[in-house]
Amino acid sequence: MVARNDITEVIGQYVQLRHRGRTYTGLCPFHNEKTPSFTVYPDTQSFYCFGCGAAGDVISFVRKISNLGYVEAVKQLAGRAGMPMPEEDDQESRSRSRLLEINRNAARYFYDQLNAPTPEAAMARRYWREKRGLSDAAIRRFGLGYAPEDFVGLLHYLRHRGFTEPELESSGLVKRSAKGNLY
Repeated sequence: MVARNDITEVIGQYVQLRHRGRTYTGLCPFHNEKTPSFTVYPDTQSFYCFGCGAAGDVISFVRKISNLGYVEAVKQLAGRAGMPMPEEDDQESRSRSRLLEINRNAARYFYDQLNAPTPEAAMARRYWREKRGLSDAAIRRFGLGYAPEDFVGLLHYLRHRGFTEPELESSGLVKRSAKGNLY
């Protein structure tokens, strides 16, 4: 995929490049400048900016210029080269989706515990507000919560929402004791 995306052509879509011997130069797209300090090296399929230090290959350029993650940048370059990307395995995709769902539910549980009408929850709320200086809006926005001392509350909450023991164990949120009980 990288071989099908010449770095000079890809960067040339974003930066006006001038040919200078074995390299190409242009104004860096990652910082403001008047004198070109951005250099593309076709021989090594890499770039370097002498002004800000940005450097890398075609994938890192696409990641930085488009603010993408690695996988998204690879997909974009594969599409540009007319190469199909293998789809994620359905089972793996379902497992990942289920894991995210477990974590969302756990976050909700801890948030609800923080807002429960108990003395322990009130103490936790005071901690977030007074010791950490957080407003109620910040607590809500970041989904902060409180973990009660009972070890099975989260387990019961997640089971009630239909998650299986193997799913809960693989999430890392629930452990099995030496006696074989989940907590």
